[in-house]
Amino acid sequence: MAEIFHSYKDFLGWIKENASVVFAVTGSMLARLDEGRFLNSLKESVSLTVFSDFKPNPDISSVINGTDIARNIQPDLILAVGGGSAIDVAKSIKAEYETDCLLAVIPTTAGSGSEATKIAVIYKDGVKQSLKSPKMAADAILFDPDILPGLPDYQKRSTLSDALCHAIESMWSIRATEESIAIARSAADAIFANYRAYLNGDTDAARCIQKAAYDAGRAIDITATTGGHAMAYKLTKMKGLAHGHACLLAVKQLWDYMLVRGTDLGPAAEYKDAFDEFYGSVDLEQPELSLEDVDLLASSVNQERLKNNPLMLSTAEIATLYRMMAKENL
Repeated sequence: MAEIFHSYKDFLGWIKENASVVFAVTGSMLARLDEGRFLNSLKESVSLTVFSDFKPNPDISSVINGTDIARNIQPDLILAVGGGSAIDVAKSIKAEYETDCLLAVIPTTAGSGSEATKIAVIYKDGVKQSLKSPKMAADAILFDPDILPGLPDYQKRSTLSDALCHAIESMWSIRATEESIAIARSAADAIFANYRAYLNGDTDAARCIQKAAYDAGRAIDITATTGGHAMAYKLTKMKGLAHGHACLLAVKQLWDYMLVRGTDLGPAAEYKDAFDEFYGSVDLEQPELSLEDVDLLASSVNQERLKNNPLMLSTAEIATLYRMMAKENL
């Protein structure tokens, strides 16, 4: 399990003890951490190379390019700073890099839980690929809740939604265990108790949400995701939605449909009213979909991921769920 830090000073001390060459995978956040002091101290302490050649919902080409650079500079630590995309790219580079090195993570959103998992989501030719390796496990994580209140509102709502969907899907997954259920419950309880204050900029609530997102990631690392995420990936790419936005829409329609079908949803069933209230509060817009879009989306859903779902779904049923998800009735 990763060593958890809440202080930049302590985290930097850990890096200095364990690394001399650091390969940082990050967007613009690295320079803003700790008002710039962390980056300055890092540059003084180690040989630092920064890699930023990736986009949200990253492509495999970014992993290939980053791995080539890593092989050239031979880092003993890969540092991921950012949201799920940056962390997934860093984890994938580490898995491809032949030489053993450490992985440290500073998540700058609260949602993906990628800092807690040994799984990365990368796209190839527009199709989602799930990569899994024990080498993707983080060795150290720094949590800084002061980052979160300043995030754009849509980013906060969508990443928060991703964390909640992780917790809910983990609870109803056919692979759920006593351990994963306990962790997922803790995450869901914390999200429902704190999301309003978090969205209003409260730092104490942000600290709770950050821990909840991490716990939801831990739960998903045990169970994997289910139908909600399986339906979200192509929707994310096709309509340009944030990943968590697409997940929330999918989980809402899937949950309602499974209830009608009398599906046993395990402990997730206890959270339906709270989930519906959350869904209304975060107010993430339904997408414009055509019938052609629905057909393409339904045929794209990963059947392997659906195997974790408590109700097996036919392509026709999935198409029905997408039609229900559309902004205009189809």
